[in-house]
Formats: sequence, structure tokens, C-alpha cells
Amino acid sequence: MQNKISEFNKLKSKWNSFRSENENIRIRDAASKMGVSEAEILSTEIGDSVSYLSISDFSLFLKDILSADKLMILIRNEIVVHENIIESNNVKLTESQIVDMNGLIILDFNSSYFKYAFFQNKLHGRRQLRSFQIFNIEGDAVLKIYLKSKDIDIFDNIALKYESKYNYELQSKGNINQLIHKEQSIDFYFDKNNSIPEIAEVSNQSLRVLLNEASNMKLPIQIHGFGLGSIQYHRDIIKNIVDYGPWVNVIDKKFNLHALESDIFQSTLNIYTINNQKYFVIDFFDSGNNHVLGITSVKGFENEFLSIVNKIKG
Repeated sequence: MQNKISEFNKLKSKWNSFRSENENIRIRDAASKMGVSEAEILSTEIGDSVSYLSISDFSLFLKDILSADKLMILIRNEIVVHENIIESNNVKLTESQIVDMNGLIILDFNSSYFKYAFFQNKLHGRRQLRSFQIFNIEGDAVLKIYLKSKDIDIFDNIALKYESKYNYELQSKGNINQLIHKEQSIDFYFDKNNSIPEIAEVSNQSLRVLLNEASNMKLPIQIHGFGLGSIQYHRDIIKNIVDYGPWVNVIDKKFNLHALESDIFQSTLNIYTINNQKYFVIDFFDSGNNHVLGITSVKGFENEFLSIVNKIKG
């Protein structure tokens, strides 16, 4: 135990020093630069703004969280952050999904990836930002859920319900073999099971073209992002597209997307022909050939989406 405590204290000191010299750095980026996991860094803040949670049933835990009125659900990969803002009375929780009242999937998750969980209440600007954060066995973030309403007591009481003494679990995980991340099945409104798509490579600028054109046309589209063992969906019109440094962003009332455009390594156009109707899906991959983002049409807007596809095809 003494070795774990010593390791913990060394990391805490290193993190405090690093943070003082890099005030605005994101914890994920700091973890990468420091050669540790995000969860390991977060563990050093337990007792300040962070609580360690012990959860035996994540289904009940998520059900508790969904008792709060409004939430922001965040998943991410190396180059894409996908954030949905939901109202809990408009969704349902199943064993492995959050769906809307029409049965459309908002979040598809694999709880076997869930290992460590924390509650954080930190000052963000001039307000307190409360979140529950779930990590895999490697200490990488799987799912983050933020409070977006005034249900402060609900979030705080959930944190108290699951709060547990920290026994240096992150300092005890030792060497772990790299997890195998299997891609989950993507939800489309059309049945692609009996259709083999034609696949063509397109420009990596296609993401920007898609976002700008869909926004200008006020065209609803489906944007699905990939996290660790999760896929999150947004189906609506996108409006506010802005650039921050190397990131192209959608900053809307109920949806945020952040994509590191320069790190998109490959983009493909997939054409499915089903009952003489063509459906188009544009997929984006990083340098490790990981599927990071996908965009397609929504039902009833196939022809409008085709006009954007034609611009991508050039």
C-alpha cells in the first residue's frame, strides 16, 4: 500500500506542477503529455473537486442520472468530440441504449467497457460544472455526463449515494494488455443488411463541405460519432459552424461537434442501393484506420442530401 501512496503523491505533485505551467490545458491532453491516463490524473483530485465512486450496477447508476432534467452526454475519440444535450423526460434507458420516444437511438454503449467512475464538481468560468465520468480499465474516458439544468441536489445526492473510499485503484492496475475495441453496428433508418456498398474515396475536406452545405440548406442530417464501445447520434438541422484553431466545430443549442480536421486521414463515400433507391454515407477515419465519424441523410431528405454528395464527388 505504501508504494501505491507514494506513486499517487508523486503524480499529484507532478500534475500540480504541470497544471501551473499549462493553465488552460485539457486533462486528456495533459495525460498524454505526462504519459499517464486521464483517470489517474483525476484520482489525484479526490477530496478536492472529485469523488471516487463504487458502482456494482451501471444500469441503475445511469437510471439515477437520468432522473435529472437536462444532461449533456459526451463521447470522444482521438480526433472527434460528440456532445448531445438531452431532456430526460424525452428519452428511455434500455440495457445498452438511450433512445428517444420514437425509438431512435441517441446513445449505444457497451457497459463492459465501464470500470472506474468519478463525480467532479469544478469551477468552469463563473459557475460550477458537475459531471459523472466513466473510464475503462486502462483509465481512458468512455462516457461523460454533465448536468445542464438546476437539478444540483439530484446530482449531488447521486454522488453521495455511490461515493466510496479511494484505495488507490488506479495506482494498482499494473500493466494491462491493450484492449481490443470492436466496432459496433451503426443504426441507419434504411436496411443495409442485404446491400454491399460501392465505396469511393473522397477529399478529407468533405466534412467541412457537408457541414456548411447542410447548414446553409437547413437540411437535417444524421451525424454519428464513435467513442470507446459507444456510438452517439444526432439527427437534426445544424446551424452554428465555427473554427477554433485546428478544430471545426458545430456549436448548437442541443448539439456540439468538435473535429480535428487536419487529423482526418481518410474519407469514404459509401453508396447503398436498396429497392432501386440510393442511400449515401460518408465515413471518416484517423491515421490508425479507426472509424471516428459518419454522416448520412435522414428519412425523407435523400434527394436533398444527394445534392451535397454530388459536390463532394466533384
